[in-house]
Amino acid sequence: MDDNQIKRIEDFLKAQGLDIGSVPKQRIKQLLKIDEAVQKRLTAISEAHQTLKDNSISIASIATASGITRKTFYNNDILKQYVESFTSVDGEPGKLVKASEIDSMKKRLNEQADDIAKMVARDVDIESVRHEADELRRVIDGKDKQIQSLTEMYESTLAELQKERRKNRAGHIIPFDGLEA
Repeated sequence: MDDNQIKRIEDFLKAQGLDIGSVPKQRIKQLLKIDEAVQKRLTAISEAHQTLKDNSISIASIATASGITRKTFYNNDILKQYVESFTSVDGEPGKLVKASEIDSMKKRLNEQADDIAKMVARDVDIESVRHEADELRRVIDGKDKQIQSLTEMYESTLAELQKERRKNRAGHIIPFDGLEA
């Protein structure tokens, strides 16, 4: 049992709302064994990652492993292309692909990027049209209100005109001189 182990267990227990002093000694022993097993696996995983890094396929690593100078690889296209034809995908071993497959993937990726750019442009256009439609709706609403106001003004003016015409007819008497005599 080392200080790092105790610190990890204390931190874990603290995160659980517990104090190391409140946990039975048997549980602490079990936690120590579990921590030891976990740490061994973490070390193995780290070593495996390092092994994968150390065994990557590159001109430099293959040149060293084969005893052929890097200069020879770079001066001879067939040797260089052969090594480059094997490339790991996402750095995962066992997922080796040919350079032609990578080119195909790059082409697909570029096509998808173009499609995304087109969709973004389309979405921007849609939003622009939507904004323009909203603005036109506001203008139409304003015009509807203006029409309603003018209609009311017209009806009011028409009513006043008719009223004035009736007054004028009733008040405008034409004298008839032929009956007096």
